[in-house]
Amino acid sequence: MNKALTRLLFGSAAFSLLIALKAIAQEGKVGLMFEGFGLNSVQLNDVEYVGECPGLQKDSVKTRFVDSQVETAPDLRVSLINKSDGVNANNPPKKDTAYKKNGTSNAFSTRTSTRGGFGVISGVNTFDYKIYNKKSKETLSEGSVQVEAQTSVTTTPRNGAWQGETLICASDSSTVQNCPDGRLILEAQKVCPDGRVLDTSTTPFRK
Repeated sequence: MNKALTRLLFGSAAFSLLIALKAIAQEGKVGLMFEGFGLNSVQLNDVEYVGECPGLQKDSVKTRFVDSQVETAPDLRVSLINKSDGVNANNPPKKDTAYKKNGTSNAFSTRTSTRGGFGVISGVNTFDYKIYNKKSKETLSEGSVQVEAQTSVTTTPRNGAWQGETLICASDSSTVQNCPDGRLILEAQKVCPDGRVLDTSTTPFRK
């Protein structure tokens, strides 16, 4: 992507963000702004792989916290905790990040999650928030917001693929160039997209 196009795309995204923030400020709202979805509403589409290379690929959405009643400042931070029924009460999804410029918190990712890293579960999520000064510890604003999350999981097969053959020497103390007769072999591996090796095939190589 050339620099001119990058600047154009970045400028467009920044302009869209500015328009959204102005609308939020005018309406006196507070909550989580999800890129591509708006305020306090998000959709996440995870992919579950089955077959030789099973796994789960989680969708993520760039997110910022906004509070039209509290101006951003260098020493401010915001703490967010998912208090919804269905999340791990001892280790709920949470986030603590800077709330210092451009009318929003720093950007972070939202995924489906019931514990630890920031995330949501399907349905209505209740988040406790607190904006505070990291130096004085003064709380400027606190409360709770509700986020509507739609989630889905698509199942798709994923299998390994054989990679090209590599010439190696079966003698640990020798290189391919000085490998003893009968010790050169061609090795191929069946590999998953994430790098997991499923199988290895070897055949003798004759000079």
